[in-house]
Amino acid sequence: MSEIMEADYIVRNLLMNNLNIKLVAIDLDRTLLDTSVARHPFMAAKDVAKYHVKAMFRILVPIILDSRLECCIVTYTWQTKLIRNILSAAFPHHDTSRIRIEGPKQPLPGLYLIGEKLYGKEKYLETILSLIKAEKNLHIKNDEIFLFDDSQKNIDAAIKNNHYYYKVTDQSSVQDLRKHVEHFIRQKENVYKPEKDIVQPYLINKVAIDNSVIQTNNVPHPQTIFIQPNILIFHSLSQDNTLF
Repeated sequence: MSEIMEADYIVRNLLMNNLNIKLVAIDLDRTLLDTSVARHPFMAAKDVAKYHVKAMFRILVPIILDSRLECCIVTYTWQTKLIRNILSAAFPHHDTSRIRIEGPKQPLPGLYLIGEKLYGKEKYLETILSLIKAEKNLHIKNDEIFLFDDSQKNIDAAIKNNHYYYKVTDQSSVQDLRKHVEHFIRQKENVYKPEKDIVQPYLINKVAIDNSVIQTNNVPHPQTIFIQPNILIFHSLSQDNTLF
């Protein structure tokens, strides 16, 4: 399977269908980009897009934009116009105006930035959710958000607020993302799995035999069972031990 096909499968099947994700949130520095924009103050947006957008997101973002998913950039970088130009240059064949951008409105002094980071990206996500609700009358729950971020503190905040997440590293790939998402799906299935019948074996104590009809008395609710003598049978029990 090609990376594009695999990314499409992740977005349309695993995220949208299996996890019911409605909003994909992506950090900028060291996540969407392999660098920080602050380190390249004189680099043009088109060059940042050409040289620094990570390969995984070059594949994922167009697929996200072609889907029904909401998408946003949540960042501590205040240069919204620069970010918008980077997105336009990186994905020229897609409507990047669909990507909402939320972060500080102006440069933050060190102490203020530390305070801003205390709650991860939650403050920015709350603003994004409010905008989506106001514009589209769409209410997105916490467990319908998937965050991509490189910071463990931001990931911890996402976990605390019941978001799905993927911690981006220099080794991140579409294949690794799929394994990570499938792990979430297995967890969700275990949590929400409907109660299934538990099959337990019982040996028959013969009380009376009449033409291979055996009356049993060593099960929770004795009943008459048509069975061959000396056979091990299985009684299906529900979780509350009700025999049926």
